[in-house]
Amino acid sequence: MMKGWKAWVRIPGISIIVFLLVFSLGTTCFFPVKTVRLWFNSLDMPGRIFVSSVDFDPLLRLSLQGITWRPGKNPVVDSVVLKKIVLRPFWREVFKGHKTLFVSTHLARSPVSGTLRFEKGTIQMSVTTLKDLNFPVPFRFHKGISLNGTCSLKVDLSIDTTKERGNVLGSALLEAKKLSFRWSDSPLGFLNLSFSSGVIRGSIDRSVFDIRKIAFKGSDMNVEGNATMWIDPLTGEARLKGVLFFQPRMSLANTNPKLDAAIRFLPKESRGYKLTF
Repeated sequence: MMKGWKAWVRIPGISIIVFLLVFSLGTTCFFPVKTVRLWFNSLDMPGRIFVSSVDFDPLLRLSLQGITWRPGKNPVVDSVVLKKIVLRPFWREVFKGHKTLFVSTHLARSPVSGTLRFEKGTIQMSVTTLKDLNFPVPFRFHKGISLNGTCSLKVDLSIDTTKERGNVLGSALLEAKKLSFRWSDSPLGFLNLSFSSGVIRGSIDRSVFDIRKIAFKGSDMNVEGNATMWIDPLTGEARLKGVLFFQPRMSLANTNPKLDAAIRFLPKESRGYKLTF
């Protein structure tokens, strides 16, 4: 009697395994990797994005490899490069009835992970660094520019896919430590700046990024202020406006004399020398 019961249990168990194998292999063979790659390469965003290859394996993992974003007219950043991004079902949420993907990548040796949740015409994205990232990864700067230091990042976004360009809501926080920035042929000559800490905190509403707090502390200078960034609906280019307050120390005249002279030429207020852009 017991042997017969085990046989009946074994048959559906084997059937389920065979079904999963056939389903995963069939999905892998017929998954439109070329179409997905072309879709990513045609995303409507400032600059140009390029994905070199797309893979889909029997474990239902979608891998994007060789991702490069060139922001266009940027005097500092030439491109942002990611070697690989992996998306897979977030089974714990899938079994609860939520359409959720787990996203992961590595920036040098620093892992970054998050989730993508699809619900009622919206995509909810949450991404965070698991440990501090080391610059310059993932940035590639123009010749003569370098940036070193560490940072942590947390981003929470909700994207309305029913809109033509997509309305974005959410928040972002970047915290940096021990930054060192050099620009050999800037408009103000050679720049060599260092900051012990830095914070950029903001919120996104209707695709407008309101950077409420910019604060960097250094041995030669402190910088604080705020800014607003958005995409021009006519040209598709990124626009930026805001205000920064510079608080130079006496040592700045020795380390960056041209920058010090330019800052002290700005109108001075209680928070420092004011630059409006």
